[in-house]
Amino acid sequence: MPRIIIYSNYRVEDNVNRAIKQHIESIKDYFINVTTMAAEDNGETNILNIETEILIATPKLISFAFTSTEDLAGVNDSDPQRIFLIFDLVNNKVMIEGAELFPDEISWSRAVTIMKKAILADYQGEPSCDLSFALKHNGVAVSCIGVDYSRGGSRLHLTKDMPIFVIQEFLAPSVLVDIIQ
Repeated sequence: MPRIIIYSNYRVEDNVNRAIKQHIESIKDYFINVTTMAAEDNGETNILNIETEILIATPKLISFAFTSTEDLAGVNDSDPQRIFLIFDLVNNKVMIEGAELFPDEISWSRAVTIMKKAILADYQGEPSCDLSFALKHNGVAVSCIGVDYSRGGSRLHLTKDMPIFVIQEFLAPSVLVDIIQ
């Protein structure tokens, strides 16, 4: 399991590591629940692989991407699921939706609309998905997870990296300075 060491404040380090552990545990719990419901005991092994990546680390925030792939009883889910965790180091808290990166709710809403439109631009079908995102150096990592009703409600995982200029006009200036450096 990845561990982050922040030398300036051990309380923040503990909270970041606790948030990472909780995030990974929730992915594992979901996988175990799905495996219990969907996979019959036919002797095949069910595998969950979680890759963790630090997208950006600044004095104010750190963001992670967790990419999980599943192999349920020998059937590989070729569509990896990517979710994010953003930690506010100044206020020592996890940012739930990333709304704290924007000066107000209107800016946040506009940025989310633009990112969702961009990630779904080339998609053919009837998607219904929730958007999550995290800042990275000079960009934004975006993921849309949900279902596609035109494909019988099959699972949908779309991921895309976008340049920061896509939403930079909506970000709080203090956040933008750290990302563009």
